[in-house]
Amino acid sequence: MKLAEFLFSTIRDRGTKQCFGVPGDYILPLYKTLDKIQGLEAIVGTHEPCAVFSADAFARINGFGVVLVTYGVGALNIMNGVACAYAESSPLLVISGAPPTGATDGGSLYNPQFHHVVKNMDSQIDAFRPITDICLKVESAETASETIQKAIYHTEEKRLPVYLEIPIDLMQADIPVNPVSKEKPEIDNDLLNSALEFFIDKISRASNPVLQVGAEAGRYGLQKEVEYISEQLNLPVVFTALGKGVLSEEKENYLGVYAGILSPNKKLRKFVENSDLVFMLGTKVTDVNCGAFTADLKKENLLIANENHIGDGFIKFEGNIPFDIFIKALSENADRIAAGKIEKFPESKFDYHASGRIMDKHLAIINDFITDKNTIVADTGDSCYGSIFMNTRRKNGYFAPLFYNTMGFAVPAAVGVQLADPETRPVVLVGDGAFQMTGMEFSTMVKHNLNPVIIVFNNDGYGMQRVFQEGEFNTLGQWDYTKITELTGGGKSFKASTPEELANVLEKTRNIDNMPVLIEVIVPRGEISTGLKLFSDAVRREKTGTCPLRTDNTHCDHETKCAFCRASVWD
Repeated sequence: MKLAEFLFSTIRDRGTKQCFGVPGDYILPLYKTLDKIQGLEAIVGTHEPCAVFSADAFARINGFGVVLVTYGVGALNIMNGVACAYAESSPLLVISGAPPTGATDGGSLYNPQFHHVVKNMDSQIDAFRPITDICLKVESAETASETIQKAIYHTEEKRLPVYLEIPIDLMQADIPVNPVSKEKPEIDNDLLNSALEFFIDKISRASNPVLQVGAEAGRYGLQKEVEYISEQLNLPVVFTALGKGVLSEEKENYLGVYAGILSPNKKLRKFVENSDLVFMLGTKVTDVNCGAFTADLKKENLLIANENHIGDGFIKFEGNIPFDIFIKALSENADRIAAGKIEKFPESKFDYHASGRIMDKHLAIINDFITDKNTIVADTGDSCYGSIFMNTRRKNGYFAPLFYNTMGFAVPAAVGVQLADPETRPVVLVGDGAFQMTGMEFSTMVKHNLNPVIIVFNNDGYGMQRVFQEGEFNTLGQWDYTKITELTGGGKSFKASTPEELANVLEKTRNIDNMPVLIEVIVPRGEISTGLKLFSDAVRREKTGTCPLRTDNTHCDHETKCAFCRASVWD
């Protein structure tokens, strides 16, 4: 087969229908073939950073995503998005074109450098090593199929970005196709059974256990197993900030986000922190997931199952126990665990309507608008920290960069979300600052007849930055955001200045199909949500390095306070 034909047919056969990217000279032969592959479509973004955010979001739902870029100017343009995918465990395959095989660094009159090369021929692949799990390069036609399959299988297996570089002269080369088996290290079944018995015993002996679900449960597609475990054991379920949306929050025992101070209310916080067993399933331990170091979970009360740790706060089972295999086995053995521990669950909803904050009132209207057909896609800032108490109503119902916290994620991510899950209609929450970075993906939505509802909170600049440091550098040039429909030749746009106006406009969007909708919501400068206020207060406290419980203004002995966070200071 031709290399390009083999590459794309293999990608398509993994269940992927779209590849994202921006064409450029070193990758054009791949795009030419992609156009001819039945069942696979090229989604060309307005800019490489947009394309990689789309591919990342697609991967979070589909289990595998692809971004195609040219060498140098294209690949180096996506590095921030790839870093986000790595930090938040997204299975993204980065495919970059490259100068032909045998190309040297050059630099002399009779051996000029190739264009797009920065320092030397290895500069690009070296730059990607710290932000991907592995970097591979097709070295020859003879080894091409093996290298391609390794890249694809590794991306799927590890749920992390992989970099694949393909020289332009090999893209249309005839290559021998040698099937390669997926990388599956032998599982230590004795160790797996020991870990299972350990978990079954721990959960069975707990009097008030809580299940905390993190992002990895979604990345590995374990929703069915997690739901079965929680239902079989009648466990109350909370989510990490990054894990919000893995499951719908509509069930009585699904209590929303626990992240220290960044939780819906004190009752839920105390309920989790007073539990004698917190089963952390698929959680990444990050400062945001810990509510800026305000979570108060005791080491002796933890049970942990994630990609890197199977055990508890003291013991880690060393050896090969794949996270997804372990959770599936635990689900199959759930009937062996004592059930029915909790009879009454705490009130866990945040009452946006009762708040006196204008941002909360806008979010209340949006929360009431959301149905089980909608996926919330939130950018960083008030969009995600404000919406973290909203009620998701479907599996994979909420996406936000709540660890890496990059701006500009949400609008292009909505493209990937809707293409990966055509049954959903994304509702995008984005500030005017982030929209000015990547909002032109509205054009891609128009081109492909996608119908997200994009809500732009126009608070006259970088609202979250103002919380930490006021300054004129936070003020942006003012756009008339509603004019984007004229610029892109499609879609609908509205403007709202009050929560009541927003409610009326949202109702008008319900029957708008096959086109995106933009709603500009005017928010007075300085107005922030309760979620952002809580988080920013905690961050400011953390940045001082001192604890308010101490009177001598010295640092706390954080490790004696809790298992992995710093201090329980919020009463």
